[in-house]
Order: sequence, then C-alpha cells, then structure tokens
Amino acid sequence: MGTSLIPGRAGDSRNAAAKPSSRAETTRCFAAVVLAVLGCGAFYLFSEWLLPLRMILLLAGLGGGAAVFLGTTAKGRVCLEFLLGAHQEVRKVVWPGRPEAMRMTLIIGVLVVIVAIYLWVLDWILTRLLGWLLG
Repeated sequence: MGTSLIPGRAGDSRNAAAKPSSRAETTRCFAAVVLAVLGCGAFYLFSEWLLPLRMILLLAGLGGGAAVFLGTTAKGRVCLEFLLGAHQEVRKVVWPGRPEAMRMTLIIGVLVVIVAIYLWVLDWILTRLLGWLLG
C-alpha cells in the first residue's frame, strides 16, 4: 500500500518533486505564464500585421511558456512524464480498419434515425394528448 498511481496522493514518490520547493521554482512557473500571456497579447496587439506573423508570435509565446514549465519545474517534469506515458498507451491501441469503421458508422447512423423517429412520434402523441386534455 506504499505507492499510488495518482500524483499528489500519499505514498506517491513524485509527490515531493511536484511541490514548488523554492522561490526559484515559483519564479519559473510565473515566467512560463508570463511568456504564454505575452504570446497571446502580441497576437491581439499587432492585429494590423499579417496573420502568419501573428501566429508565429502566438506559438512562440505559448511554446516558450510550455518549454519553461515542462523543462524547468518539478510539476512540469511530472506533467511531461504523464504525457509521454499517455502517448505510449495511445500507440498500443488497435484501431479499427476501414470496413469495421464504416460498418460501425452505418449502425450508429441507423440507430440515430430510429431514435429520432421514436422521439418525433412520442412528441406528436404527447402534443395531441395535452391538446385534448387542455382543449
């Protein structure tokens, strides 16, 4: 009962690394937020510039903020570990082939039509019933 799979729970070895341990850690988190906000602000501040240039500013700010957070803070490293693990799990998924995907899509489409017709008939019956009761 010593380890937990949920970060921040008792027994989690990453718990101590996830907490800001110093003023420098807090400063790095703040710098990451400032970079992201500056990127978003530049996107709107320079609205007369061409859109591709504004997008470069936006992505540079957001990317810089993410890089500072993920690369220099303990919480960022825990987050990066989680994202890498999630990516590995997604690669293990066996995705359906085209024929199976088409068949499932057709089944879902037919069921949607059936439920729509059922709700339409139910609405029609209840409307007539209420009209007769209140009429």
